[in-house]
Amino acid sequence: MNIIANMQIITNEISFHTNPIKGEQFTIQPLFSRDVGSTDDEHFFTRLRVEIKNTKENPFPFDVTADITGIFESKSIPEETREDFQKHQAVSILFPYIRNAVASITANAFVQPILIPILDVNTLFQD
Repeated sequence: MNIIANMQIITNEISFHTNPIKGEQFTIQPLFSRDVGSTDDEHFFTRLRVEIKNTKENPFPFDVTADITGIFESKSIPEETREDFQKHQAVSILFPYIRNAVASITANAFVQPILIPILDVNTLFQD
């Protein structure tokens, strides 16, 4: 049995920037990225980032970024299954926090909150 002894979530970045464009219909295209690594034999991390940006191809009235890292401690996860945990289960753990960060930052910016839909996080990344 794999047991996480301790978990810490760190906010790396939360940002909101208004773009001076007009329009009423916009398409939200969040871009997710993930990074995994270890700090020592018992501590490892998963970093999850989402960006919603104004681009030429997809105009959007503001840019939003939320970037968090989960640091996990475990003595019982074998190294061969640690990477699978980091890429899948850790992303599942962090995803609600990043959804909430995006909803909160947009609501607090006095714009219609962006609610990223609940997703099967295993489909976010191609590995």
